[in-house]
Amino acid sequence: MARSLSTSERTLHRKLKIACGESPKSFIDRIRVETARTLLETSEKPVKELAASAGFIDEASFRRAFRRYAGMAPSAYRVWARAKAQDKAQIFSVKKSEIIPEILTTILDTCVNGITLTDPDLEDAPIVYVNKRFEEITGYEPREILGRNCRFLQGQDRDQEGLQRLRESIRSRQPVEVTLRNYRKDGVLFHNKLNITPLFDEQGTLIYFLGVQYDVTEQVRAEAEIGDLRARLKAIA
Repeated sequence: MARSLSTSERTLHRKLKIACGESPKSFIDRIRVETARTLLETSEKPVKELAASAGFIDEASFRRAFRRYAGMAPSAYRVWARAKAQDKAQIFSVKKSEIIPEILTTILDTCVNGITLTDPDLEDAPIVYVNKRFEEITGYEPREILGRNCRFLQGQDRDQEGLQRLRESIRSRQPVEVTLRNYRKDGVLFHNKLNITPLFDEQGTLIYFLGVQYDVTEQVRAEAEIGDLRARLKAIA
């Protein structure tokens, strides 16, 4: 780059730092990631091919740079970009070029509980479908949800008893029900009774994890109040 601009590397570093606040390497990586974003949005090429097309020397360095600048894995970004392009952001592409039929989407949107589908074949198992109730419970719009792992709802509250059970069940592909502390978009705590069920095709291949969310905040509060009252009565007795 310095030779092409007929300058020294030191001058290039200094002028680029003044112009955009970053080093030549950081600038190049950012431009390559922007190129990869466009390719992910407009082509069906595998991630490995996209890495080379965008100018990265290998897939690993591409994934690291993409996460640093985009905040998510390349495959998750592709899901998010597809959702963003949809008006409702509810119809999503899935395996074997199938989609959730519109009538099924309508049915799921009438459910009283939140419903999600996550794709275990994509890096970090991102959410690829949410129903309307999930949006209402969390306060997030579909474009802010799709392409992300469900853990974003935990915020910084990662030291929870149910999380280990959840991880073990997902690893072993077993159903599980746990109650977690989650946080809405506005930061308000709610208690989420989460039921996870693995979905298999006719060949026994895992295709999705189905999540059903129950907002049990009032129930948890009532149980806490009852426990507190019992403790007070016991102390009096």
